[in-house]
Amino acid sequence: MNLKFTKPIEIKSIDEKGSFTGYAATFGNVDLGDDVIIKGAFSEWLSSIGDDFPSVCWQHEMYNPIGITTKMYEDDHGLYVEGLLTLGVRQADEARLLSKSGAVKGLSIGYRVHDREYNNEGIRLLKKLSLDEYSFVTKGMNELAKFGSMKMADLGSIKECEIYLRDVCGLSRSESKTLIAKIKGVRDAEPEMNELMQSLKNFQQTLAG
Repeated sequence: MNLKFTKPIEIKSIDEKGSFTGYAATFGNVDLGDDVIIKGAFSEWLSSIGDDFPSVCWQHEMYNPIGITTKMYEDDHGLYVEGLLTLGVRQADEARLLSKSGAVKGLSIGYRVHDREYNNEGIRLLKKLSLDEYSFVTKGMNELAKFGSMKMADLGSIKECEIYLRDVCGLSRSESKTLIAKIKGVRDAEPEMNELMQSLKNFQQTLAG
C-alpha cells in the first residue's frame, strides 16, 4: 500500500496568528487520479487515533512539518481540519504568506488505501483510508515517480496490469493505459498479451534494480 496524494482542496481561512481551517479531502468527487473518496472512508482510522492527529506538513515532505492539527473529523462534505501553523519556523511563515496571496492553493493528503473497488467506468472507489500526513501544497502531487517500491506481481490480464499500476505504483487510470501502450510501442491498441506481460515484468525488474 504505497503512499498516495490528492489534488489540493481550498483552504477556507487562515489568520495572522497562523490558525487555519479547511478540508484536507472531500467526498464524492472524481479527482485527477480517477479516484473517489467515499463518505466514511476515514472513520475507522479516526477512531483508532483519538486526538493524536497528524502534523501538517509542507508539500508532502514528512521531514518538514509546519504546524499542528487541533481538530479533525468527517462531515457530509469531507475530512474537515483545523490547525495552527508554528509561526517563527521559516517554512510555516512562508506557508501562511503564500496561502494568503493565493500562491499556495490548498491542502492535500498523503494517504494509504486499505479497501477499494472499481465501478463499471473504471473509477476507483476508496472505501477505507488512513493518513500519514496532510500538507499545504502548490499543486497536486500524484506523480509518475512512484515506481520506487514496485515489486513483482502475477500479472495475468491487461485489466490486472492497469489495477496494479494504479494501486501499487500510484498512477492514474490514463497514466496506466498510456504506459501499457508505450511498453508495447502502440497507443490505443490491444497488444498481444504474452509480450505485454513480459515487457511489464522486465520493466519492473529494471526499476527494482
